[in-house]
Amino acid sequence: MGGFKRFFQVLFTLIFVIALFLTLSLFYEIPGVTDFVNNNILSVQLYRWIMAGILALIFLVALIMFFSALFSAKTKGNIVKEQERGHIKLTKDSIEAVALRVLDQYKEVHYPKVRTKLVKQPKDTEVYVSFDVSDRKNVLDMAADIQAHIIDALEATLGLPINHVEVRMLEVRPTQTSEAMEKQRKASKSRVQ
Repeated sequence: MGGFKRFFQVLFTLIFVIALFLTLSLFYEIPGVTDFVNNNILSVQLYRWIMAGILALIFLVALIMFFSALFSAKTKGNIVKEQERGHIKLTKDSIEAVALRVLDQYKEVHYPKVRTKLVKQPKDTEVYVSFDVSDRKNVLDMAADIQAHIIDALEATLGLPINHVEVRMLEVRPTQTSEAMEKQRKASKSRVQ
């Protein structure tokens, strides 16, 4: 999570706790706080509106969070296919294993990671692939080839219609070793002088 988003979450939580504490002091006697709220906040009309606005905003955000949690897409650990003789369950691990087998066919791919997100409909399954790649002429074409190859393999092997495969190359590494690169750098440096 980004620092900017985290900052606003902390700020919102702090304002929520303070507003809740001040509101509770109106209903339950809290020494020092209840008198402060009655004398300084509720006595000024502007402060009353600010307090009401903060509480309304907090209520609205809580309502949105409640309904988003209630109606959010549920992720599942497997896909179930109904058959006459029973159920067939396809797990996340099997989808990830097929994608890893595809990635093993590419010698340029290093440190592959595969993550899947299964939802109610099998066609909405999402596969996220990340890896490092050694230096090659056209890594974008290779990534597109890997994406197509993973989609084809999942459809052929598991019978899943996959619509979303996200390929992320984390790092492009040079194919030369560090010693060979150092020799090449020294050789080019000596020619310049």
